[in-house]
Amino acid sequence: MRRPIVITMVLLLLCGTCLAAGLGAGSYAGVDSLLLRLSNENMKAASGRLSFWGGNHQLSLTVTAPGKGLYKLLINAWGSLCENEGPIMRVSVAGKDVGSWKLNDKPIICASKAIELEAGDYEVLISFLNDKSAGKEDRNLYLNGIAFGAVKSEAALPVLLFGGRPLATYGKPQEPQGGQQAEVKLGSGDGLKSDEYAGAVSGLWRTSSENMRSRAGQLSFWGPSQLKLTINVAADGLYKFVIRAWGSPCQDVWPLMSMSVGEKYCLWTASGTPQLYVTPAVELAAGQYQVEIAFTNDAHAGNEDRNLYVSGFAFGQVSEAGALPELLFDNKPLSSLGKPVEGKLKKLAAKNPWEHGVAPFYPAKKELADYSSPVAAQDQLTVKLAGGASYGLDEFSTVQSLNGKWKISGLSAGKEPFAADEDLAKGYQQPDFNDASWDSIDVPLDWYRKYPAARTEAKPFVKGWYRKALEIPSSFRGERVFLHFDVIGYEALLFVNGRQVGSHHGDFTPWDVEITDFVSFGAANTVALRVFSDFGNRFGSPLPAAHTYGSQWSIGNIKGGLWQNVSLRYEEPVHFQRVEISPLLGKGAIAVDYALSSRAQKAETLNLYATVMSAMKGDGQTIASVNLGKLTVKPGEQSGRIEVPLENPRLWSPEEPYLYYLSLALEDAGTVKTAHTERFGYRDFKVNGKDFYLNGRRLYLFGENLPSVNYGGVGAGEEAEKRALAKKMLDFRSQGYNIIRNPHHPIIPLALEVADEVGMMVYNEWAWAFTNIIAEEEFEKRNLAELAEWVARDYNHPAVVMWSLGNEVKHGGKPDVCRQLDKQVQLVRQLDRSGRPVGAFSGVADLGAYGSEKLETDFLDLHTYFGLSTSAWTGFGLNLKDKLDSTAAIYGKDGKHTMPFIIWECVGYSWGLFANPAFNLNDIEQYAQYAKGTSTWAQPNGIGFAGTIGLEAALDPKRGARYGRETLGKRIMDAIRYQSDEVQGFAPWFHDSDTNAAALWNQPLYVGLRYDGGVFLTNLFSGGSYVQNLFLVNSQSQSLRDLVVKTTLFSQDGSWPLDQVAIPALAAWEKTEQKRSLTIPKGLAKGNYQVRVQVYSGSSELSRNFYDVLVADPAEVTAKLETKRKVAVWDSPTKEAKAFQEGLAQLGIAATPIDDLASLSQYDVLVMPPASALIEFFAQKEHSEELLRWIYQGGRYLQLEQNYVGLSPLGQELYPAENTYVDLAVPDHPVFSGLAQRHFDTWLNPERGNSIKYAFSPFTVNALAVRGPFLGGRGTYNAVAEGTYGEGLIFTSQLLAAALWQEDGAAATYLRAVLDYVLNAEKSSYYTQPWLTSQKGFSVASERIVPVDLRPYVTTGFEDETDGDKKGGWTDQGDNDMRMLTAGKQDFLGVPMEIIDPASNGGKSCIVLAGGSRPYFPAKVEGIAVGRNFSRLFFLHTMAWSSKTKIGEYRIHYEDETTETVDLAGGLNIGDWWFPGDLPQAYIAYVRENLKWPGIGLWLFVWENPKPDVAIAAIDFVSNGSAVPALVAVSGETVSESLVIDDFEAEKKWSCLRDAKAKTDEPVPVARRSGKGDADVKAPQGQYALKLTLPKKTQTGGTPVVFTKFPTERLRAGQKYDYLTFWLKAENAGVVRLALPKDDWSSRLETNLTFPSGEWRKIRLSLKGDLGLGDQTWDLAQLRGEFFIYQQNLASDTVVYLDDIRFE
Repeated sequence: MRRPIVITMVLLLLCGTCLAAGLGAGSYAGVDSLLLRLSNENMKAASGRLSFWGGNHQLSLTVTAPGKGLYKLLINAWGSLCENEGPIMRVSVAGKDVGSWKLNDKPIICASKAIELEAGDYEVLISFLNDKSAGKEDRNLYLNGIAFGAVKSEAALPVLLFGGRPLATYGKPQEPQGGQQAEVKLGSGDGLKSDEYAGAVSGLWRTSSENMRSRAGQLSFWGPSQLKLTINVAADGLYKFVIRAWGSPCQDVWPLMSMSVGEKYCLWTASGTPQLYVTPAVELAAGQYQVEIAFTNDAHAGNEDRNLYVSGFAFGQVSEAGALPELLFDNKPLSSLGKPVEGKLKKLAAKNPWEHGVAPFYPAKKELADYSSPVAAQDQLTVKLAGGASYGLDEFSTVQSLNGKWKISGLSAGKEPFAADEDLAKGYQQPDFNDASWDSIDVPLDWYRKYPAARTEAKPFVKGWYRKALEIPSSFRGERVFLHFDVIGYEALLFVNGRQVGSHHGDFTPWDVEITDFVSFGAANTVALRVFSDFGNRFGSPLPAAHTYGSQWSIGNIKGGLWQNVSLRYEEPVHFQRVEISPLLGKGAIAVDYALSSRAQKAETLNLYATVMSAMKGDGQTIASVNLGKLTVKPGEQSGRIEVPLENPRLWSPEEPYLYYLSLALEDAGTVKTAHTERFGYRDFKVNGKDFYLNGRRLYLFGENLPSVNYGGVGAGEEAEKRALAKKMLDFRSQGYNIIRNPHHPIIPLALEVADEVGMMVYNEWAWAFTNIIAEEEFEKRNLAELAEWVARDYNHPAVVMWSLGNEVKHGGKPDVCRQLDKQVQLVRQLDRSGRPVGAFSGVADLGAYGSEKLETDFLDLHTYFGLSTSAWTGFGLNLKDKLDSTAAIYGKDGKHTMPFIIWECVGYSWGLFANPAFNLNDIEQYAQYAKGTSTWAQPNGIGFAGTIGLEAALDPKRGARYGRETLGKRIMDAIRYQSDEVQGFAPWFHDSDTNAAALWNQPLYVGLRYDGGVFLTNLFSGGSYVQNLFLVNSQSQSLRDLVVKTTLFSQDGSWPLDQVAIPALAAWEKTEQKRSLTIPKGLAKGNYQVRVQVYSGSSELSRNFYDVLVADPAEVTAKLETKRKVAVWDSPTKEAKAFQEGLAQLGIAATPIDDLASLSQYDVLVMPPASALIEFFAQKEHSEELLRWIYQGGRYLQLEQNYVGLSPLGQELYPAENTYVDLAVPDHPVFSGLAQRHFDTWLNPERGNSIKYAFSPFTVNALAVRGPFLGGRGTYNAVAEGTYGEGLIFTSQLLAAALWQEDGAAATYLRAVLDYVLNAEKSSYYTQPWLTSQKGFSVASERIVPVDLRPYVTTGFEDETDGDKKGGWTDQGDNDMRMLTAGKQDFLGVPMEIIDPASNGGKSCIVLAGGSRPYFPAKVEGIAVGRNFSRLFFLHTMAWSSKTKIGEYRIHYEDETTETVDLAGGLNIGDWWFPGDLPQAYIAYVRENLKWPGIGLWLFVWENPKPDVAIAAIDFVSNGSAVPALVAVSGETVSESLVIDDFEAEKKWSCLRDAKAKTDEPVPVARRSGKGDADVKAPQGQYALKLTLPKKTQTGGTPVVFTKFPTERLRAGQKYDYLTFWLKAENAGVVRLALPKDDWSSRLETNLTFPSGEWRKIRLSLKGDLGLGDQTWDLAQLRGEFFIYQQNLASDTVVYLDDIRFE
């Protein structure tokens, strides 16, 4: 036996606790620290230092003060001299100067003045002030380390390590110039003063994201971000604020910038060049204010990315509103910088008193002690064997950390995989290779953090080399030497001293490799490691996946290189390679599977001992000490299994996470030869029927998710990560959670160690996430090997109780994927001899999303975001029942489940949210910026949450994600707990350990109230009675007796008992339910209240719940409403119309029924009552036009809920929009008086609590309230809208107020306010906008449209009978079909198309292709005959089981044997039929209800033919299998004779000038013919195009304009044309005005054309519509024969290319 030798290494934690916001007190940052932000990357050009080569170079970082006190900064700096003078370094903190130093060429520690700080984050800026070069001399500044620490006095120094050495060992630091004067105070008085300037590098800025400082000279808003700073206003007066900003556009929309100060805010749209933006004058009192600049409309699409950039800010006092401040802006007089763009000043919305309610009544969280490891270290424990020998637990294995600095070659990337012998000839692996020029890198660290440029889809294959020198002490000669890598991402080839040792693959699994035969003892050794990494086929690789990639939300999730720990280990010649412990609770024993390895020359027989002792501090109890008999150890490897009986073992559980050590020893004649120790917990976790059992007791799983991608490789020290993980898990436990899942790949081992100690069970997940295009043979070979390594790594962790073998793997129609998923489960069942349950993958229970093929699995796991996406939360219960039924049909028996069913992702609100404190309701134009912007599942852009929590709440930094989680979480988890007999566990997708509401839904005993449909109490009437289902769910193994349930109405002013009921007994796992009637006391003041329900046993509360309610006055329904205006009501014979007329009479409103418009002039107001179908009278367009004329002349028109698909009496388009939530865009409007947003969230409607069923599209600025989209959906609709129309007023409301006014307190209050406003208001509201009518469609010459005959090619009909029988029509989903589509010729958005009648075509009418859950459909239909020349093709199509990526294509074959491919991209030019709404490249053309869904749709997509002069021979329709595409009809527009204005194939004159307003010599446009290999452009038609450079339009320089002439003979001869067409390509986005003047200049055809930057696109303008010919009394024959292009862009010059301009 030998004594242990301890080898230690000093690990430098570069950033202290890097999980904090900045450099912590007592911490040091070296030159490679990730906390340092450099103004220029070449500041890192010299190794070992940061170099300030010029005066514009700066370094910044954030420091974090933990509490109020004095602090100092310390910097090791020096420089190079020029003209005998060294550099001057200045340091500021939060804009305050804390010291300047004049340095020489000797490094010295510089200590700042003492700085008095409050707790918080502060920006540090280090500047170089006196750059100079002369001849060969160059004055520069260098530094190599920064520290920050607390001090006790102005003269003291911090106690800390500086570069690994105590600060005191450096000698006395250099004081700032002027010495250590009084400390600098950074208190509440600090800020920018009037007339001062804050540039991009100012320390006064507080950024919402660190990467806002990633570019020198600017603050970059890469996403929805904010800048904040404090200003000090010295005197009362008028002030103006000036910002220099610019931006980049996306989809023709430029960035929107807002600035708020006090209660005022201002908006601007930024342009493409740096420009000054100024506010109107703001009246401010003396004092301190917070200024915030925000970017509010972030978006990206393809290569376009909308961003905002800011480089400077100032403010100053003005004498009058029209003046500018007299100040220096970036050292230049503001008046010399041109006229700034003035914004529009607005007032922030006042707080609505009706919004405030009673505080949430959540249970208290559990109180848990802070984390401190309860485990005794192995070096503190000794084992004494029965034979008398003893040893320390750590004695036979010595571990040396190799974390720290390694050399790295840098990274290289390529488009193809690297060869097996890549770089080997370069000699990087040889000991004598000189790596002095290589970079240093910290290990562990994701290498893409050091080399972010290597993370690109353009080159998805990445390689790099590591090298490290290490010494193996001669004292270890005779022992075995192992290198252990926790992870190498992904594929590694290892060399030691130039010799190849072996290779390993695996992004998440360890490699333990013996290097004994390759090292030299007592000498230096060289380790070299070649690593290949790749991003897979989700991020650029063209190849099928050969391995798993883990989390793939973004390319940034994939980590590479040595991103986990590396160590060197010394072992005895005989050692245990593997020890796996399986508790046998039934026997009171453990089973131990071991693997031994021996390098002995011959076999030896040894005694095998097993000892089990407590691992808990201060315990020391041994519960097993067993001599297991003789074991013959042979040379090589061998394995075995033993059982060890235990004496009264304590069980591991979340409540008592008790841990043991098992130590196996081999002994001979009193000498221990080797020993191995493993930590474990004594527990088992099993599935029994439909339930989970921990240690033989049934257990409900209250879960959360802890994404693995957030841990490891981030540059944080192990202790910092351990503290962070422990806090997270303990906080989860305090909320009542007992299990976490680690999506989407294995988490770092440290996390499982912490989970073992704090009692957090783990649903352990493997790395197969999302990927479903695999190279099966290679994938199986790699994946199963890595899977086995993962199981072995995590086997002994008691916290690991169940396995998930992937995440959301689409396997429908993918037999290769199904086979591999099954093989995974089979392997893990074989490897895990303890019998923990194995799940195929997390999400497997969503058959529609991932596949209905039956897989090997021990339980079912559903991912559902119902309520956040798709539909309102009130349908969750029914949707869950559908999921349960469909999975039971496949995985169950006789339609019943036989295995556990869990829901491990739901609710959401953990991605895509951002704050915009400047957002202000009541400003409909600001709301419109979001409503009209792009919104996707991944990037909701605020508006994606408008359908669930509202746009304001989503953007509010105080509510945002947390508000969404708690609001929707409470509702969804209530529905899950109600289904306790079917669902055995759940987990929201929050990753949030501080959600207060979790303590409510995680109560073991859960109590609730609900209506039969699952709706909660919301808007009540005083004196009203409400029958509720009271339910209790006991999700625990404890039976309860003598319970009392009390229900109380509570407000800030008092409480009123509503109900009390005794529950004599409630058995373990029992649910009980009964009807209870709750009567609200009469006479209560209108206001916000709370219904509380509490369960007591004696005086102890066991459970609670609550429901926020409005209590309204019943007089809202009964009190008379007088009006002096004459009122007519449309007399419709429907039930809802008659009921409404009775309601008007009840309110005392004398309304005369009319059924035509002849007498309308006698009335002031017309009320259109609720309707469920369009009134036939208004189906005639002339009647709608007559109604509008009456309104224009002064009539008031009130239209209440029109619940149908089609056109309203005013011609508005109605779409299905069922939802419980309506978002108030203008809450201060009088019709919402006495209410707030909270009262428009779920009404007391027996139809799922809906407050709206149909709404108007498109959204317009007439909106007062909006039906917003669900996450991932499209369509923001007008729910309530108002506008002036001529002298009259239009008010439309789609809220179900008339239907529910006697049932719902908010509906009654709102309807009364609407009636009072329309009937009695003297004038329209301050917020009323002019009424907008919006027409969408295509400008087509209908006589030129020809249908393409699909009859011979269609595959199925519109109608189906049985879901999934492989026989039916449409998408084979039973009566969820398209049977309502009318056959025959009809127009879709103005385009004539022919719908095939299946009755006359063998039952077939459309083409539906394979994909998603319908792999048995045909994959493609080829050869659809055309045989004509078309200028455009129109496709009426849709898809099911949608995908947001390419789903297929149309292939257009020409008669010249060429082919054009038209990609079909989900969400771009084809949409999911269940979610109708306009797309960026396709309009929704048809919406109807079917028997299963309120609104299904077809899209019309137009494709411009680039070769109209060549006949199209045929079309292929092809699916790629990711969705189910359906083609209903195709039409083409025939090619007619055209008149060429200019095709640029011949030289033609273009005149370039500025218009007559020009008063200066500003530049004129340049028109240049370009082509034939010209680098500028490749013409889309022919060889040549025109390049136009248009200088920006100015106030003094007039409008740049170009024009050319064209022949008019054909026009004079009466030739008719429909369109002006041309090809356009722009280098930057812009606006031009196109004009065709009349021959006498008295009029002209004209339009503004807005275009984005990007590739060539065909522009087609209707002469009648777009250019206005239809409004003229003259025709084309009177055109002058000149074509003008006027520049309209004020912000920047425009460079645009044109080709093939012609009339068609």
